Amino acid sequence: MDENLNFEKMQEGIDKFNTKLNETKELLKSLKKSGNLTMSPFEIIKNENYLVIRVNIPRATMKDLENYTNALGDFDSYGVKNVIYDLSKVEHIDSTFLGQIILLLKKIMQMEGKVHIVSQNESVKSLFVLTRLLSLLRALPIFSSLDDAIANLWFIIINQKYNTN
Repeated sequence: MDENLNFEKMQEGIDKFNTKLNETKELLKSLKKSGNLTMSPFEIIKNENYLVIRVNIPRATMKDLENYTNALGDFDSYGVKNVIYDLSKVEHIDSTFLGQIILLLKKIMQMEGKVHIVSQNESVKSLFVLTRLLSLLRALPIFSSLDDAIANLWFIIINQKYNTN
Protein backbone atom coordinates (compact mmCIF):
# COMPACT_ATOMS: atom_id res chain seq x y z
CA MET A 1 0.00 0.00 0.00
CA ASP A 2 2.87 2.39 0.76
CA GLU A 3 4.24 1.86 -2.74
CA ASN A 4 0.91 3.06 -4.24
CA LEU A 5 0.93 6.19 -2.07
CA ASN A 6 4.51 7.01 -3.05
CA PHE A 7 3.69 6.46 -6.71
CA GLU A 8 0.65 8.77 -6.45
CA LYS A 9 2.72 11.44 -4.72
CA MET A 10 5.47 11.12 -7.32
CA GLN A 11 2.88 11.40 -10.10
CA GLU A 12 1.41 14.54 -8.45
CA GLY A 13 4.91 16.03 -8.27
CA ILE A 14 5.57 15.21 -11.91
CA ASP A 15 2.24 16.74 -12.95
CA LYS A 16 2.97 19.93 -10.98
CA PHE A 17 6.44 20.12 -12.54
CA ASN A 18 5.01 19.68 -16.06
CA THR A 19 2.40 22.37 -15.40
CA LYS A 20 5.08 24.84 -14.23
CA LEU A 21 7.30 23.90 -17.17
CA ASN A 22 4.48 24.60 -19.64
CA GLU A 23 3.69 27.91 -17.93
CA THR A 24 7.36 28.91 -18.20
CA LYS A 25 7.46 27.95 -21.89
CA GLU A 26 4.38 30.08 -22.56
CA LEU A 27 5.89 33.01 -20.68
CA LEU A 28 9.10 32.76 -22.71
CA LYS A 29 7.09 32.64 -25.95
CA SER A 30 5.14 35.76 -25.00
CA LEU A 31 8.32 37.61 -23.95
CA LYS A 32 9.98 36.69 -27.22
CA LYS A 33 6.98 37.88 -29.24
CA SER A 34 6.79 41.16 -27.32
CA GLY A 35 10.48 41.84 -27.86
CA ASN A 36 11.22 41.98 -24.13
CA LEU A 37 13.51 38.97 -24.13
CA THR A 38 17.12 39.91 -24.57
CA MET A 39 19.01 37.30 -26.54
CA SER A 40 22.19 39.18 -27.41
CA PRO A 41 24.54 41.86 -26.14
CA PHE A 42 22.82 44.38 -28.46
CA GLU A 43 19.09 44.74 -28.87
CA ILE A 44 17.58 46.90 -31.59
CA ILE A 45 14.03 48.10 -30.98
CA LYS A 46 12.39 49.93 -33.88
CA ASN A 47 9.58 52.40 -33.42
CA GLU A 48 7.88 54.38 -36.15
CA ASN A 49 9.87 57.51 -35.27
CA TYR A 50 13.00 56.28 -33.55
CA LEU A 51 15.33 53.38 -32.90
CA VAL A 52 16.45 52.20 -29.46
CA ILE A 53 19.89 50.59 -29.39
CA ARG A 54 20.06 48.75 -26.09
CA VAL A 55 23.53 47.68 -25.00
CA ASN A 56 23.20 44.71 -22.63
CA ILE A 57 26.84 44.31 -21.61
CA PRO A 58 28.77 45.98 -18.80
CA ARG A 59 31.76 46.90 -20.98
CA ALA A 60 31.30 48.19 -24.53
CA THR A 61 34.70 47.86 -26.17
CA MET A 62 36.44 47.32 -29.47
CA LYS A 63 35.95 43.54 -29.17
CA ASP A 64 32.15 44.08 -29.25
CA LEU A 65 32.08 46.13 -32.45
CA GLU A 66 31.45 43.19 -34.79
CA ASN A 67 28.44 42.08 -32.72
CA TYR A 68 27.23 45.68 -32.59
CA THR A 69 27.46 46.24 -36.34
CA ASN A 70 25.83 42.85 -37.03
CA ALA A 71 22.95 43.64 -34.66
CA LEU A 72 22.44 47.14 -36.07
CA GLY A 73 22.83 46.19 -39.71
CA ASP A 74 22.22 48.92 -42.28
CA PHE A 75 20.94 51.94 -40.35
CA ASP A 76 19.32 53.43 -43.45
CA SER A 77 17.03 50.38 -43.77
CA TYR A 78 15.18 51.36 -40.55
CA GLY A 79 13.75 54.51 -42.09
CA VAL A 80 14.17 56.61 -38.92
CA LYS A 81 16.36 59.58 -38.10
CA ASN A 82 16.26 59.50 -34.29
CA VAL A 83 18.18 57.10 -32.03
CA ILE A 84 18.25 56.40 -28.31
CA TYR A 85 21.31 54.57 -27.01
CA ASP A 86 20.20 52.74 -23.87
CA LEU A 87 23.47 52.35 -21.97
CA SER A 88 21.80 51.74 -18.61
CA LYS A 89 23.57 48.36 -18.21
CA VAL A 90 26.95 49.70 -19.34
CA GLU A 91 29.68 50.53 -16.82
CA HIS A 92 32.51 51.30 -19.26
CA ILE A 93 32.85 52.44 -22.88
CA ASP A 94 36.20 52.50 -24.62
CA SER A 95 37.21 55.10 -27.21
CA THR A 96 36.59 52.76 -30.15
CA PHE A 97 33.01 52.07 -29.15
CA LEU A 98 32.50 55.78 -28.46
CA GLY A 99 33.75 56.38 -32.00
CA GLN A 100 30.95 54.18 -33.35
CA ILE A 101 28.38 56.22 -31.47
CA ILE A 102 29.90 59.40 -32.90
CA LEU A 103 29.82 57.99 -36.46
CA LEU A 104 26.09 57.34 -36.15
CA LEU A 105 25.64 60.75 -34.51
CA LYS A 106 27.24 62.46 -37.53
CA LYS A 107 24.96 60.58 -39.91
CA ILE A 108 21.87 61.45 -37.87
CA MET A 109 22.89 65.11 -37.57
CA GLN A 110 23.12 65.26 -41.39
CA MET A 111 19.55 63.91 -41.48
CA GLU A 112 18.53 66.55 -38.90
CA GLY A 113 17.68 63.82 -36.41
CA LYS A 114 18.44 63.42 -32.72
CA VAL A 115 20.52 61.01 -30.62
CA HIS A 116 19.80 60.56 -26.92
CA ILE A 117 21.84 58.64 -24.36
CA VAL A 118 20.39 56.76 -21.38
CA SER A 119 22.75 56.11 -18.48
CA GLN A 120 22.89 56.56 -14.74
CA ASN A 121 26.51 55.46 -14.54
CA GLU A 122 28.78 58.39 -13.63
CA SER A 123 31.74 56.88 -15.50
CA VAL A 124 29.76 56.65 -18.73
CA LYS A 125 28.27 60.12 -18.30
CA SER A 126 31.67 61.66 -17.56
CA LEU A 127 33.10 60.10 -20.74
CA PHE A 128 30.65 62.14 -22.80
CA VAL A 129 31.20 65.26 -20.68
CA LEU A 130 35.01 65.03 -20.76
CA THR A 131 35.43 64.35 -24.47
CA ARG A 132 33.33 67.31 -25.62
CA LEU A 133 33.70 65.99 -29.18
CA LEU A 134 31.35 67.63 -31.69
CA SER A 135 29.78 69.60 -28.84
CA LEU A 136 28.52 66.30 -27.43
CA LEU A 137 26.82 67.97 -24.51
CA ARG A 138 24.34 69.62 -26.86
CA ALA A 139 24.25 66.90 -29.49
CA LEU A 140 23.94 64.00 -27.05
CA PRO A 141 21.65 64.74 -24.13
CA ILE A 142 22.00 62.19 -21.35
CA PHE A 143 18.91 60.91 -19.54
CA SER A 144 18.57 58.79 -16.41
CA SER A 145 15.85 56.54 -17.83
CA LEU A 146 14.63 55.28 -21.16
CA ASP A 147 11.18 56.71 -20.40
CA ASP A 148 12.66 60.20 -19.95
CA ALA A 149 14.62 59.93 -23.21
CA ILE A 150 11.55 58.75 -25.12
CA ALA A 151 9.38 61.51 -23.63
CA ASN A 152 11.93 64.16 -24.62
CA LEU A 153 12.27 62.72 -28.11
CA TRP A 154 8.48 62.68 -28.58
CA PHE A 155 8.38 66.31 -27.46
CA ILE A 156 10.96 67.17 -30.13
CA ILE A 157 9.16 65.12 -32.82
CA ILE A 158 5.78 66.69 -32.06
CA ASN A 159 7.33 70.16 -31.91
CA GLN A 160 9.00 69.61 -35.31
CA LYS A 161 5.71 68.44 -36.86
CA TYR A 162 3.83 71.36 -35.34
CA ASN A 163 6.37 73.93 -36.54
CA THR A 164 6.49 72.58 -40.10
CA ASN A 165 2.70 72.44 -40.65
